[in-house]
Amino acid sequence: MSRRSQANLVDKFVEPPPGLPQGWQAVEKLYLSGKYAGGTYIRFQGGLKNTKGVCSVNKAIEKDAQDRGLDVQAELAKYEQFKKAQEDEKEKERERNGTVKGEKFEQFVEAFESEFGKLEAAVVPKIPGWTCVVKYLPTSGQTHVSYISPEYQFYGMVKSVEAVFGYRMLNGDLAAVKKLIEKARADFIKEHGSLEPGYNPLRRLSDGSTLQEAAESGNADTLQELEDFKNGGDAPTRTKRAKLGPKIPFASDYSEEIPLVLVQSSLKQTEPLPDASSVAESVATVRSLLLARRFRAGSDLLVVLGHAALHRGVEKVAGTYYEMGEHFNGRKCFQWVQASPEARSGLSCLALYVYWHAEVSRWQLGQLSDPEACLAHCAEDKPSPAELTAPWSVLKEDFFSGGGH
Repeated sequence: MSRRSQANLVDKFVEPPPGLPQGWQAVEKLYLSGKYAGGTYIRFQGGLKNTKGVCSVNKAIEKDAQDRGLDVQAELAKYEQFKKAQEDEKEKERERNGTVKGEKFEQFVEAFESEFGKLEAAVVPKIPGWTCVVKYLPTSGQTHVSYISPEYQFYGMVKSVEAVFGYRMLNGDLAAVKKLIEKARADFIKEHGSLEPGYNPLRRLSDGSTLQEAAESGNADTLQELEDFKNGGDAPTRTKRAKLGPKIPFASDYSEEIPLVLVQSSLKQTEPLPDASSVAESVATVRSLLLARRFRAGSDLLVVLGHAALHRGVEKVAGTYYEMGEHFNGRKCFQWVQASPEARSGLSCLALYVYWHAEVSRWQLGQLSDPEACLAHCAEDKPSPAELTAPWSVLKEDFFSGGGH
């Protein structure tokens, strides 16, 4: 077989980048020899003359404009405006999430601290809708805390949480922020006596010892509790930990009695989804918007259905998930997406995924950045989550209100 024939066999159509002219496609190709052998690269093809081998979006726009008799510079200028609008939208999203850097970050933090002072780390999980995950790192002896927003965004620093609320304050939401912070601090004082109890309960075990002290003590009970912090397993000491607030969930924090159903669709599918009449319209809207953005018609969609009346958290994760361009841990990965009229693209995404967690061999629904705190999981080993027949284990609702553990 010729090298060209080999290349054609491994060529794969992938998600086109934003701004690629209509009628053009992105093709993933394989290096067959040389120092990059086995690696991949992207080329673009299409247009009136079915041009192939174009190496950049700019060149594709230039070639497409020439073939159509359009002003090349004007079309390139439109593309630059489009890229700027996209970056502006991303910047707004970073501002809302508190993930901006530099001057804006400091501005949001200053807005918060000028009104409330520095936010106490242990108060963050007391803010309605917020929680945290604590991890002990035995190699360094350090304890790492991740703070989780109601939108399941993870933050590694308290200042980042301050920035989230500082942004809201500067955008006319001071009254709501004040109510949240005052309630969180009042709840903390009620439990611990003051805002400065002399220790950080997020970094202590139930007997008051630090996680490092527990590791060095050799005491069986404290070591068991330490393992719970590290691995989130079931433990007889979990009741002792209740006062610390929600951390890494135990197996007992999940329930198979909370119905969660995954239905597979595709961008080219038009038939109704089974038992999904309530979301059929939104799925159809998302499908049409993805097609308009030139996503592959054969891409899979995953529709997550649940009964919000039985679990409020199910309502947050229900909806449409689109197949991402690359596999994760060797299997398909899907990200939450919804129609968003205020966004330039008409779509918005959350950092919620359905993916295969290779280390524990199970499908999970949650963030890729912190798989130990997944919202739901299913250990049935199938190539696609849509093929699962075993029930999903869903994180119980009271875990987020402090009732877990």
